[in-house]
Amino acid sequence: MARAALAGRGLVGYFLGLAVGVFIGLGRLYAGVHWPSDVLAGWALGVALSLGAIRWLSAPGEPGAIGAIRRP
Repeated sequence: MARAALAGRGLVGYFLGLAVGVFIGLGRLYAGVHWPSDVLAGWALGVALSLGAIRWLSAPGEPGAIGAIRRP
């Protein structure tokens, strides 16, 4: 039951982070300080790095995990 409560909290955090990134990108477009392609490239890079970090840091045995960390 505790895991379900934490999973809900994590989901809110993901959506909050996504919303912040989207609004910052749109604000940069509105202010005229970046081209749309710059913002799209930044979003794409952010998504790629986030997915890579999630895969790298996920526990061994979970879907998308790279592998077990060997400890002595």
